[in-house]
Amino acid sequence: MTPAACSYGLALTARGCVRTLASFCHGQYVAVQIVYLVMGVLALAASAYKYMRSVQADGAKLQRRSLFLCMFCSVTFLVRAIDPASYGNLVPRPITHFASHSCTAAIYTVLILSLCFWISIIHKGAAPTQQPRHLKLVQYGAILLIWLFKAVFSLVLFPSSGYARYLDKIETGVTSTLLIIITVLFAFYGMRVVKRLQTIDKMHEYQMSVDSHFETLRTARTDMPTTIHTTSLYTTSAHTTEFENPDDDESDGFQGIPVLGRKSIPSTMATVSTKKKRPARKIQEMLVITITFALICIIAQVVVVVTSSSESAEVDCARGKNCDKLHMSMPVLNIMQFLAIWCILFTFRRTKRRDAAGEYGLTRRGQSRRFGG
Repeated sequence: MTPAACSYGLALTARGCVRTLASFCHGQYVAVQIVYLVMGVLALAASAYKYMRSVQADGAKLQRRSLFLCMFCSVTFLVRAIDPASYGNLVPRPITHFASHSCTAAIYTVLILSLCFWISIIHKGAAPTQQPRHLKLVQYGAILLIWLFKAVFSLVLFPSSGYARYLDKIETGVTSTLLIIITVLFAFYGMRVVKRLQTIDKMHEYQMSVDSHFETLRTARTDMPTTIHTTSLYTTSAHTTEFENPDDDESDGFQGIPVLGRKSIPSTMATVSTKKKRPARKIQEMLVITITFALICIIAQVVVVVTSSSESAEVDCARGKNCDKLHMSMPVLNIMQFLAIWCILFTFRRTKRRDAAGEYGLTRRGQSRRFGG
């Protein structure tokens, strides 16, 4: 900025840099403040409630980390509500800038944590309680780079009097590229996990069917009378044989094999099949939601890069020009951040104990599920 221009958030007037940008669009400024406040309160209440439930239930580590990051994102909305875009000159522009972009970094962190967990499943062949050391290094390295990238771009605003100029376009472009890479890897490894789960479901379904039929034949043979006096006696004995059915809640689809009569085997196997495919369906649901939303975010980021005016209105007003044309609205990418928080909360809406759901939420009752050889 030239010496004749005011710092970001102030407008040049006849008395100098004494009037804020918010004074030229006060109604819009207050409206954006209210929107940020409502978004922050709603997201913080929901994420804090889910996080406390997960902690109390000793939930899966991935779930607890993701919910904590959602809480962090919610707090950034409350910080931005104090002085949106620093138009009121209450909060320095680098701080509001970092509050906005650290929320993006937190959302990307959730994606990276989930992605690395799926990669560990593919390479280790099981739902792991601990990730390989080299994968942890890659995971923490990627997360650290993203946070450093966001922090550096915010620090650069200090010597430039708070004006980002073309830096915002560069940052949004790089962020969009990172999201494309993460989304492609997310879809690739996610589909591999889904296919392995579906294969396991089919194998379990077949094994359950064979075991149930063998148990039926064994029980029928045990209960069959040793001496058959008449045809009617044999018929009555064969049709009145009853079999034990263990408690389904205790088996939970993973423990014990229900022993059932021959007539009820097809319907029971359909129920078992439905339960066994549940993890695959959950991951498919997560994939569809994540990929769809990521594509929408990528499109929004590209549109912002193409149509952004590089703070021309703020720069002109800082030089005492066209301040009457200044207006303020809710940034599209910040709305996408808010929706991303709710997508994460929806994905981790069920809370399960770690001993029942595994360290990261894919196993039950402490049993390790194999994902291929």
